[in-house]
Amino acid sequence: MKTACVLAVTALLGLACHSTEALPEALEVMERHFAARSEQDHAAVIALHHPVFLAKHPADEWSATLAEMEERLGDPTGHELQRRKLVAGIKQAGLGSYVLLTYSVHYAHAETRESFILFKPARGGAVQIVDHELEATRFDPGGAP
Repeated sequence: MKTACVLAVTALLGLACHSTEALPEALEVMERHFAARSEQDHAAVIALHHPVFLAKHPADEWSATLAEMEERLGDPTGHELQRRKLVAGIKQAGLGSYVLLTYSVHYAHAETRESFILFKPARGGAVQIVDHELEATRFDPGGAP
């Protein structure tokens, strides 16, 4: 019984450490995401997404969506982290740590609130984007091409 308790506590501590590691890694992935978006490097953006995301939004469709966003919103001019949270209870991509990051993103013709869920597998591996939601908070259609 004592051995089982020690193993359970060790496992919980390992998961807790893993969760805290996920946040800085998720923030770094998002900086790479925004840099690739600024350069309109769709292949680099897509490479940061988990297969679960790409099953719902195939790479060619997501690339077309990114191009449409660029056309309508204009070039990205900046982003600010608004919220970060370790999220429990999601099993979208399997066992691991999930991080919710919400940004205020500034474009030439719009401002958006973009929320991302990123996943770090429990058994190691890269942090990847499993969900991305965008809500326009300001849109200047007169400035759009």
